[in-house]
Amino acid sequence: MSQTFSAECEDVDQPSPSAPQVSPSPQRSGPNVIVLSSAGKPIFSRWGDEEKLSAACGLVQAIRASILDDPSLGGDIQSLHADNNTKMVFLTVGSLTLLAIAEGGIDDGECETEAYLRMQLEYVYGQIIFTLTDTIQSVFARRHNFDLRSMLGATEAVMRGILDQASPMGNGGSFLCAGVETVWPIPHEIRDNASRVLSAVCGKHSDTCLFAILLVGNKMVSVVMPRYRAHQLHPSDLHLILNFCNYQPGLLTNELWFPLCLPRFNSSGFVYAYTTCLDSGSGLACILISQENTNEQFERFRKAGASIRQSLGLRAPKS
Repeated sequence: MSQTFSAECEDVDQPSPSAPQVSPSPQRSGPNVIVLSSAGKPIFSRWGDEEKLSAACGLVQAIRASILDDPSLGGDIQSLHADNNTKMVFLTVGSLTLLAIAEGGIDDGECETEAYLRMQLEYVYGQIIFTLTDTIQSVFARRHNFDLRSMLGATEAVMRGILDQASPMGNGGSFLCAGVETVWPIPHEIRDNASRVLSAVCGKHSDTCLFAILLVGNKMVSVVMPRYRAHQLHPSDLHLILNFCNYQPGLLTNELWFPLCLPRFNSSGFVYAYTTCLDSGSGLACILISQENTNEQFERFRKAGASIRQSLGLRAPKS
């Protein structure tokens, strides 16, 4: 089983397992995306230094304020279109404004519509909530000029990564269709066996294990979740998990335990994820997610991870 599974996964083009499995993208491909606060403070810029965008961010919020002050315009700004086929799409959530700037139209080979750009902005906001929960809005309510960058830390690569994945040059189809890309091709017998192993092991921890995922890079092999639809993982949350793990260089060499927020599951609180590499040759890894943040839960998941590896017939990675 181990040789078969590893061979099938290695048949899929994968980067070296010693580095984060990130799909390269062309330089400055896709729209620029800027995140700013209601005070006009730049928080994130996909391209360029956000510090140099301070004046432009202040102008954006001034434009928004003038539109909001005019009741005849019907609410907040949604988009701006220029004669040179440049379009600016806005998404405002509480105290955060997200702006996508795309140049070119259909005639120039560009296919990012206003709706498509807004979807990408929603994923960037989701990645922020993934890191901080939506309680950040209460922070801005108390401190209007708060600099959110101090809380986001080194997550810029993760936010750029979700934009790369959601773009037409990445894996935009699965985002548009509310699907998740899987490792392919794999014979269905191998995938079914992996799913049965994952279900059997996680079933023993059903009171504390919310979700379990097998993945290679940013592609899913299998997922186990509750049957009750309201408690299942939304595809957008799965995208955020896979994208985040794809940018963790320690995933293939260390056990990781970290908090994360699933916006469509519960945007106000954290759950806790345990990750471990099951097979260093193929990059096969396991993610187990719980609402409990205790040493006991970590040890339960560590034993569960070892049991999954053993049941799949895989050897423990060399330390």
